Amino acid sequence: VMKRCPFCGQDLEPNTDYKACVTAFDLVGNSKTTEKSVTTAPGKPTYLRFSDITYIGATLLWNPSDGATGYNVYQKISDSVPIKLNDSPITSSSYNLEYLDPFTEYTYFVKALNDVGLSDRSNNASVSTLALPKIDGSSLQCSGIYTYTVEDLVDGYAVSWSSSSNLNEQSTSGASANYTKISDGAAWIGANIVAPNGRVLDLKNKDVWVGKPRTVIESIDSEYDDEPEVPGSFPANSGSVRIKTNAYAYINFGAEILKDENLQWNIDYVPTNICNMMQFGDNVTLLGLNPGMSMLAMQAENQCGEGSLAFVSVTVFDEDNSSPFLSVSPNPTTNYIEVNIDVDTTNGAKQLMSKNNKAYVRLYNNRSIPVIDKVFYSEKFTLDTSTLKQGIYQLILIYNGEKYNKQVIVKH
Repeated sequence: VMKRCPFCGQDLEPNTDYKACVTAFDLVGNSKTTEKSVTTAPGKPTYLRFSDITYIGATLLWNPSDGATGYNVYQKISDSVPIKLNDSPITSSSYNLEYLDPFTEYTYFVKALNDVGLSDRSNNASVSTLALPKIDGSSLQCSGIYTYTVEDLVDGYAVSWSSSSNLNEQSTSGASANYTKISDGAAWIGANIVAPNGRVLDLKNKDVWVGKPRTVIESIDSEYDDEPEVPGSFPANSGSVRIKTNAYAYINFGAEILKDENLQWNIDYVPTNICNMMQFGDNVTLLGLNPGMSMLAMQAENQCGEGSLAFVSVTVFDEDNSSPFLSVSPNPTTNYIEVNIDVDTTNGAKQLMSKNNKAYVRLYNNRSIPVIDKVFYSEKFTLDTSTLKQGIYQLILIYNGEKYNKQVIVKH
């Protein structure tokens, strides 16, 4: 198409031949015209779109521009200067985008070029890479073989499996793997996927609990000013709390197990003789009723069976008996405990112990069976706990017709 001057002020069409002319006149009316032909740059690419979208890549396509000999692809990054991705002109109408991040949005545009120059930029086009796949399978293992699968894996990707030391990999086949338990407890199953370009992508581990749950105490609080005696830190499998009559204690139990809709709680040794207990899910509220001592135990259960017990020793006391009568240390203990009896009378006089004024001491296990039964004639004495099993014990002391108690934790 040939267009002759004048064309000043007109919008030029892309990929179009134009002829420019200039005529010069002198004073006597002579003239001379010079003509120059020029072709405009190609039109901008259109219909940008994407195919073969994966976790880390995609293919950008566009419709060819007439008169173009090549194309440049640019990545648009917010308000920053766009980045040209290709080192040399692209001679096709597609470009392979690689080394992207999973589950991320990217924006691109394209310019056509020829010997004249670059076209206008195309419209922006955005693509979101795929999120990495998840490892699908049971979050609870009891016994037998359990199968785990990398779900919706893109074709061309290979899978490599791994796991915690308490699981045994039986076999793998493509995107699936079979595991059996070695020992109970917290476990995990991991996998990474290898892209066709060799890039390795780590998937999020699948957390698994193996076997029966472990019941624990998450926290203990009460309206009594004293801090709970044990544990010093949480979570733990045993603790104690002292509350006054008509005061409250709040105990938060938990289970070392992942979410499992079949998880349920079994409550044993409920201290209804001294407390009124209200349960709200994993939380237990105790109201002190009558002075005394008892034990509260919580036991979690899942599809694998009943787990271990978590014990809380509960002591309810009247206001006028809030001062401890005896002290025990160390507590928790391993091999021995030292017991110190406060025998000061109310008028401050020291009361000496004698054969007629002795202390009867018993240490009970959690089945209320005495494991130590002795009589002492001194204000301080030592009990040997080295042969006792690990657990919670109750020290009962009878002195001068009064009964006193203290919880003792034995740990080895």
